[in-house]
Amino acid sequence: MLKPGTDEAHQPMSEPNDGTGQNEVCGQNRQGVVGRAEVSMPRVQLRELVELLEFVLDEQNVGSVEVGLHVVDAASIAVLNQQHMGAEGSTDVLSFPIDDEPDSADPSPRMLGEVVLCPEVAERSARVSETGLADELRLLVVHGTLHLLGMDHAARQDRLAMAAMQNDLREKWADRTGQRRPEPVHLEESRDEDQVPRLEVKG
Repeated sequence: MLKPGTDEAHQPMSEPNDGTGQNEVCGQNRQGVVGRAEVSMPRVQLRELVELLEFVLDEQNVGSVEVGLHVVDAASIAVLNQQHMGAEGSTDVLSFPIDDEPDSADPSPRMLGEVVLCPEVAERSARVSETGLADELRLLVVHGTLHLLGMDHAARQDRLAMAAMQNDLREKWADRTGQRRPEPVHLEESRDEDQVPRLEVKG
């Protein structure tokens, strides 16, 4: 996890658990998106998730920013859930927007935040909703990235807007990549249980 208020490079939130080093993919767009898998995941799948995150940022007309995408196990995300939200247990996605006002004198991209995914928990959701894990992870990337951009679903109107945005972005991504269009996520299916911690950058 990046330490707020420092100039340190991206650091892993936990040590790789396979002894072979982390699977890391860097994005190719103007955004500095870095994906790190701390669990077993095909590199091609991690690359697609990074590219999808970049796609969402482009579609939302986000300028030059840096974003971290972390793929972790259930134990790691449970620790983050407890540390930052005071909630017990694991969850499928956590978003960490960083409250950092851009500095006009600094030409380097600002850090927008981090999205943390847990395929282990996502797989359970995929079984319940009868969707594949790959599509569930795409949904979580879109969902988590929209949280980084300030969208939320506390109020019904906000939930409706966020669900509609998710569906639109997922359909556009499917069309762009030649995938089957995913089933839309309806308002009543929007995730109420996920959390949106905020990291305040100081100094």
